Amino acid sequence: IESERRVRFTSSTESALSQCTEYSNCFRDKNTRDLFNFEYNSCCHRTPDITLIIGRNNFDRFQAHELLSGRTHTIKIITYDDIWKILESAHKAESHENNESGLFINFMATLIPNNIDESNYIIDIHNKEKEDRLQLLRHNNFIRMILTNKNGEISQIDTPSEIYNSIKNRHVEFCVTSEIKNKHTNTTLLIDNEPITSLQTYGHNFVIDSEHDMVIGSDKNGTFNSSMLLGIFLIITKNPKPHDKWILRNMIRFPFKDSEGHSYAHEYIGSKFMYNEGHSYFDTKSPHTHNLIQKTTSRKPILCYLNN
Repeated sequence: IESERRVRFTSSTESALSQCTEYSNCFRDKNTRDLFNFEYNSCCHRTPDITLIIGRNNFDRFQAHELLSGRTHTIKIITYDDIWKILESAHKAESHENNESGLFINFMATLIPNNIDESNYIIDIHNKEKEDRLQLLRHNNFIRMILTNKNGEISQIDTPSEIYNSIKNRHVEFCVTSEIKNKHTNTTLLIDNEPITSLQTYGHNFVIDSEHDMVIGSDKNGTFNSSMLLGIFLIITKNPKPHDKWILRNMIRFPFKDSEGHSYAHEYIGSKFMYNEGHSYFDTKSPHTHNLIQKTTSRKPILCYLNN
């Protein structure tokens, strides 16, 4: 706002306001409104509200309101400082509600199709054999997520077959998040940042928040094969804050690269490849769940170069 002899908007603000007015006038035409509402699936009226985002909070809002009140169009001015405060408030609210108890799994993988009608395990994680267990597997033409809660009750959900058909033979990002709220737990599967399916367990929560048994490339007993290429894999036994999730997921999206810059992944075709020292095979009282190993070198996955 300028105030030499009288209070007025700066020329750049006046130019922006004129542009807003011109856009608003277009909506007086019914054909324009219909086209806009069709393209953006909206319901815009003949005189839409106008909001102009400009400047910082270093002006007199009362004077700005007085200057705008005489215009034929309803125009609202907000600043970048206003937007920052809104985003900051929303972030604090989400972080406050975000319980750290839960599970966060993130990895890159390629599912290799085969003609055998059998289950192909991706991961199998649990605290105890018959409770607090998460299984992610491919069965026929869909991906199945199975949860077992503290009572041993089993819940499962399958993705649509078109989801599997759209990602097979492609190196994509898988993300499983489990959030505990009140008396239930929401577990969601995302693929390439798109929410695919979600499962809600009631009563005793499903949560893996302590030392856990984990197998990559089969189920915990090694009785089911796997057919996949696996890139970077990350598991955290809590639910990170939104900003931390964003950082972690961006780290995961970068595949392994050799000295010449070619991308590769580990090939899992067979049974029970990577499992940790917490696995029942070792019968140990002090498992180290971060240490994934193979019993013999013959089970060690080989490297496979990616085409994409």
